[in-house]
This record gives sequence, C-alpha cells and structure tokens, in this order.
Amino acid sequence: MSNATINLTGETTLTAYWMRGDPHEVSANVTVNIPSKVVCGYVGDVPVCLTPEDMELMRKMRVEVGRQMQRDDITDEALSILSDTMTSIDLLLKLDEHPGAKITAKATKVLTILKAARQTKETGGRFDDFVKRSVNSFALNPLPFFEEVLKCMALWYLP
Repeated sequence: MSNATINLTGETTLTAYWMRGDPHEVSANVTVNIPSKVVCGYVGDVPVCLTPEDMELMRKMRVEVGRQMQRDDITDEALSILSDTMTSIDLLLKLDEHPGAKITAKATKVLTILKAARQTKETGGRFDDFVKRSVNSFALNPLPFFEEVLKCMALWYLP
C-alpha cells in the first residue's frame, strides 16, 4: 500500500480508499460507521476522530494548563508553550460544536501528546516513558511547568 485517502462524510461516516502505485487503481473501499458520540474533523488536512474520553481529557488538560499559566514563577518561554497548548486544546474542543470542521494544524501538538500517552499505555510504560515520548517536540526548559499537564494526562491513561 503506498497511501491511504480518508474522507469524512456527514458527521459519523468515515470512508477510506487505499491506493497502490497507480493513482487510478482503488484496491479497497471500506466504510466504517462511527458512533455518534465520536467527534471527527480535520487538523490541517489530516482527518481526526476523538472519543468522548479524549474530549474529557482535553477539558481536564485545559484546566491544568490554565493553572500553570497563573504561576508566579513562570518563564516567558514556558508561558508561550502553555499558551500554544491552550490554543491547541481550544481548537480541538471546538470540533465538539462543529463536527467535520477543518481546524489549523496548530492543534497537532496536543494530538502528539495524546498519541504518546496511548503508546505508553499500550507498551506498558510508566510516567517517565510518557514524558520522554512527549517532550520530543518541546524545549526542555519549560518542562517543569508542563510536567503537571503531563501528569494530568498520565493519570488518565496510565495505571
């Protein structure tokens, strides 16, 4: 398989077409009905579906990010990263009100952290493994301020 094209239609149907080398050749067409509580949309050009649990976690993360942004000892760099994270969370939460919408690729940051949490859970990893996976896309200086946000996620995903 060289690539997969995924189209979101309506609010709850996902259709995928897998292509081989020839762009005119469709090797499979699979339609999956997604439960109505799952929220789908696009982050940039990438189709994304989020479960109710994902949305609830993002609401909790938003609270923790806001709490960290209020700290007296916060650095400008940490504030900038936390502000970007808050924007990403807000964009993803808007999909709840506007299913199928296309939002800016800025929201990828939070999706990357969600993916790191899931991978850590699937591999039986611990919090330190999750942090290592998550900080690959962040500068290390603001980590003390971001650590509480990561703990919020880890409590959700990791035993």
